[in-house]
Amino acid sequence: MLRLTPKKNRNEIWGIVGFCLVAFILVSLVSYTPQDPSFNSVASSNEVQNLAGLCGSYTADLLLQTFGLSAYLLILPLLFLAIQCFFPMDIPKRGLRLLSFSFLIILLATFCSLAIDTVTFQGQKILAGGLIGHLVTSLLLPLFNRVGSYIVLFGGIVSNLVLSLNISIATALRFCGRTTLKFLALFLFSDNLRSAN
Repeated sequence: MLRLTPKKNRNEIWGIVGFCLVAFILVSLVSYTPQDPSFNSVASSNEVQNLAGLCGSYTADLLLQTFGLSAYLLILPLLFLAIQCFFPMDIPKRGLRLLSFSFLIILLATFCSLAIDTVTFQGQKILAGGLIGHLVTSLLLPLFNRVGSYIVLFGGIVSNLVLSLNISIATALRFCGRTTLKFLALFLFSDNLRSAN
């Protein structure tokens, strides 16, 4: 008979709750309809189109109004934490990585706000970076103007990607360089074979 320790049992319950939360947020965001009742709209119909119901409608609206398009990225750290409950791994600097990923979401919201400004969901315009992206953009633009803001955001996004994913820029560039050279050699070699025939 399989017996779970109380700690393992508790961790798996938290993992199940985490997966359910990820699924709920994903379904809420994917089926978001601006005509549903939410914090900033009053629906004339009692029928809610959001697949996660009234609660999903309010959740999606709150996330999209706050984070804009980067709200979809909130699923990733929650999914990571849920997986951690089932398969605990000793990940160095886990807190730093989650904090870095949080900053990454804010920076991407700011980028969306700066680059796109608004997006249209079924006839209703919303801020592409949400309230957070709009707020940070309004702080950056007077200090750095548009081009300087893009430079600051690029540096912040790349730095937080390195921290949160524990990747090396040099390793990534070497990999891209080697892959590009292999493809070039493949195409050049195939062209030489064709011209020889």
